[in-house]
Amino acid sequence: MFPCRGLVPVSPPPTPTPPPTPSPSLYPTLILSPSLSSPSSPLRVRVGAVRGGGGARRGVCQISSEAARTLERDGYVVVDDAIPIPHSTLLRTSINNAKSEDLLLPNATHATVAGGGFPQRIYIEKKGVSEVELSGGAVERLPDALSALQRDTNLMDSLREHFPAFGLDSQAMKGQLNDGSGGSFPIHADSDRRTDRRFISGILYLNEQWKESDGGQLRLYPFPLAPVTIEPLAGRLVLFSSATMLHEVLPAFAPRDCGTVWYSGSGVRKIDTDECAGVKFEPAWMRLLQVQWRKHVARVMYAKEWAESIQRSHVDSPERDLLLEEHWNLV
Repeated sequence: MFPCRGLVPVSPPPTPTPPPTPSPSLYPTLILSPSLSSPSSPLRVRVGAVRGGGGARRGVCQISSEAARTLERDGYVVVDDAIPIPHSTLLRTSINNAKSEDLLLPNATHATVAGGGFPQRIYIEKKGVSEVELSGGAVERLPDALSALQRDTNLMDSLREHFPAFGLDSQAMKGQLNDGSGGSFPIHADSDRRTDRRFISGILYLNEQWKESDGGQLRLYPFPLAPVTIEPLAGRLVLFSSATMLHEVLPAFAPRDCGTVWYSGSGVRKIDTDECAGVKFEPAWMRLLQVQWRKHVARVMYAKEWAESIQRSHVDSPERDLLLEEHWNLV
């Protein structure tokens, strides 16, 4: 275990004045959900991983208590120097080697739509994005650096300590390559209460010498606060709520490598409960800012951007048309 330097200041666009906050009894703290009391000014803390140690750093760092509090309060946290640059380079090379061994498969959107009046599962490949799961049948053929990353539980152990109620018990990882042909991801959340028990998502970036014209930035939607755009710099780790944090990846015009991870657990997520059942909100619209409803309200607020992200992320196909139709029906 080793130290790393920690949170990077993230400068979101100016945010509108948020709606008035209900009293604490009506608006309880919502774990891993953006808080209406989140600061509108840029984050200026300099904290990071804990439990220092000597020797070569090979795994992903642990996060500090302050980083965990930021994750809980805002629904996301950005940590720089999560891995040293030489290790980032090794992982990027390993992903490209896996591609040369035909271990990478196209990334696709899986969705359930109500086409023809009956729910149906659709599968739509994204443009220019491929990936490899760091587990399962392919793990034996993976480069050592990638298989070692899957075995490393350093970060999960840290998250388990900071969030014991989540009951974190597993991690799933992928190595991902965007070939730079404009590939992107639509606005979405990583978890669906009907299909999985993901609590925390993470993206570890491996892109040295990235510049703004390369694209591929991560955009978070911590609704009702303004969107935040994060640069995909080498060694940078972004953690966010799987169930509540809407996000997208902007088109990449240069190769972009990253590792993605999802931490699942047996605990009860706030989004799966209604802590304010029976509470009368004054004004009534304040209920729409509760964690169970924010994603739905955000879809309406960002309906045009959402539709555009679906169109640019996927190849033109009948399945994409169904996904767009489903979006507008939900709106």
